[in-house]
Amino acid sequence: VAVLGVMVCFVAVIVYRLIQFAPVLIELSQIKLYPENTPARTAISTNGFSPVWSNETEDGNQHIVYMQLFSLDEHLIYASENSLSALDYFTGDLRWSIKIPESSTFYLYNDKLYSLGVYDADVPFAPEVKINTPSDCNSSDLSTMHVYDPHNGQKIWEYSYRMAASHRGISFKNNSAFIQGLTIAVTDKYSSELEIELVTGKVVGVSCRNLNDYTYSTEGRTEGIMSSGFWPVYDDLGWKLSDGQPTFIVEGTKLIKVNRENRQPMGLIEFSGSDLNPYDVQMIIQNDLLVVYLDDSNQFFVFQMQ
Repeated sequence: VAVLGVMVCFVAVIVYRLIQFAPVLIELSQIKLYPENTPARTAISTNGFSPVWSNETEDGNQHIVYMQLFSLDEHLIYASENSLSALDYFTGDLRWSIKIPESSTFYLYNDKLYSLGVYDADVPFAPEVKINTPSDCNSSDLSTMHVYDPHNGQKIWEYSYRMAASHRGISFKNNSAFIQGLTIAVTDKYSSELEIELVTGKVVGVSCRNLNDYTYSTEGRTEGIMSSGFWPVYDDLGWKLSDGQPTFIVEGTKLIKVNRENRQPMGLIEFSGSDLNPYDVQMIIQNDLLVVYLDDSNQFFVFQMQ
């Protein structure tokens, strides 16, 4: 009887735990795993989408979050691994392409592309700008800012600064860029900031504060544009927020344009291969052309919208 009682209690505990974790188990069961890389896809479009051209990027995409795409006049600019390139929107022809430091992240601000990078063994440092940095924020690290003309890919200027900057620690205001850095001392951490004049790359302001006593504020500043693209709606929040772009959803291998009010389909594009991951689908609309970039196959597809 005692053994039977123990067994009943044991089963009861298991059932109780299963009931407790049932919502979590259900949620986990709904998670779908998508392949990171798939073979080149083909596309069939209907109802208002006429194919114009498609192209596979040579270098692929090394960005953790998304491929950076920028819309500029008749050029589609994209940053892939080790290169920055521009394609003609209407033909897909390569307009220009340049080599860039690995893992570069770009910001489009005031018609210029800015990239802030840290040391890379394969990339030589640019000329260093001398800075009168307070002793608490002295650093042996170098960070380099590169500035490009997005119309032709030419480098406008590049300088290195003696600080350990984060490639995401940059903001803009008027004609200045602000770079954030971190210095770790024996007993404290210090936050440094450089104000850099955008036209010349020269430092026009330096600050150094104890990290414990410093509240970072970007009031009045902008991070610039990190991508001109938009994504399919994939959650409830996406339906509530509108960016003014047409609404697309992903169902299996189909990219479907829908009426945002009643969610009824208005046209679709079907791709070959495995199901699409909505996080891997980025779009740009320019001159009635829909550009679709698929991150898993590193491909551009362009359609005329009717």
